[in-house]
Amino acid sequence: MKSLFKIIVQEFTTEKGLYFKEFPLTYEIFGDPVNLVDKGVLAIHALTGNSNVCGDQGWWQDTIGHNKTIDLNEYSVICFNIPGNGYGSDDITINIDEMLTSRDIAALFIRGLQALNIYRLWGIIGASLGGLITWEIAIQKPELAKYILPIAAGPITSDWVRAHTAIQEEIFLHSDEPQKISRMLAMMFYRTPKSFEQRFNGAWNEGKNQTEIESYLHYQGDKLTKRMSHGAYRRMNYLLGSQIHRTSLPKIEKRLKVIKSKIVMTIISSDILFSPDDLKTTWQKLKTIGVDADLHEIISDFGHDAFLVEWRQLDKILNPYFPVGQNKNIIDLGRSPQEKTAELSVTKQPENRLKPIQEVDPTITRGER
Repeated sequence: MKSLFKIIVQEFTTEKGLYFKEFPLTYEIFGDPVNLVDKGVLAIHALTGNSNVCGDQGWWQDTIGHNKTIDLNEYSVICFNIPGNGYGSDDITINIDEMLTSRDIAALFIRGLQALNIYRLWGIIGASLGGLITWEIAIQKPELAKYILPIAAGPITSDWVRAHTAIQEEIFLHSDEPQKISRMLAMMFYRTPKSFEQRFNGAWNEGKNQTEIESYLHYQGDKLTKRMSHGAYRRMNYLLGSQIHRTSLPKIEKRLKVIKSKIVMTIISSDILFSPDDLKTTWQKLKTIGVDADLHEIISDFGHDAFLVEWRQLDKILNPYFPVGQNKNIIDLGRSPQEKTAELSVTKQPENRLKPIQEVDPTITRGER
């Protein structure tokens, strides 16, 4: 069981004009909270993930932990739950007109960090949906982190991703088993034809009187249904399609240009959901407009989910950006005396803000998104 903490964001208005006098955010911290001052890392979970990023049942347990690539002996990791994911938090409306966008989530996470007196981070890292939000935070708060590390995600939504989320929404509205059927469909986007052929090779399941691939898809759908509500899964799917569309690219280019962090992009060679070609174009554009950016590629047949499966390749990519045993001072991006004083309060009074609201059971299992 893991302690879940809560912070209140005051006076928040969403992009669609929905006003909240108080907006609660839940989160977990891994590693010594004192390290949030100079080596803090914000990790942002994917569509069916949650704040439990490491440990025995952490969804990124191979990358984050003691003596791992993001070494908790030196770094401290904070992970907020995306509001509405249903993990240890109150349910919120599923009215499609009132749903939050990825830009809302980015703004909330920035406000949440500020409420915790965290004004500078070593890095912000997220994959898939978490990667979309990582881009948004970099745009809204250009000097927040030394490194911005989006994995298998870009700053805009393609027509392909919009089509995927639109079909999912139709399933949520009209299916008697919305989580199951939508999850079964989603697996077609998260993996690849080659990975299915390699794994199943047309095998037949005598006991279930169906092919192994059919059995596998039913299993994935049933498992998702047991651990994620209809409303939570629908809200997260909506966020995936809420990123600014490519028709707004000139505006996005203008916003990207203000980023002061180093962008570290990781793409996946076989990704069907977020095309590696599209992401390479984004990287080239960043270089053109003067944004410092590195591009890395995971070579895999697993498709989009390779960011979880191919953790050895990912760790090799990330290692240079999370050194251990070096000077702990991050680059000074013009922190004001007030911000520096506030940051000191993180080390002096951690007990005032780290009060668990409940104990939660991290039901997500290794290798899930």
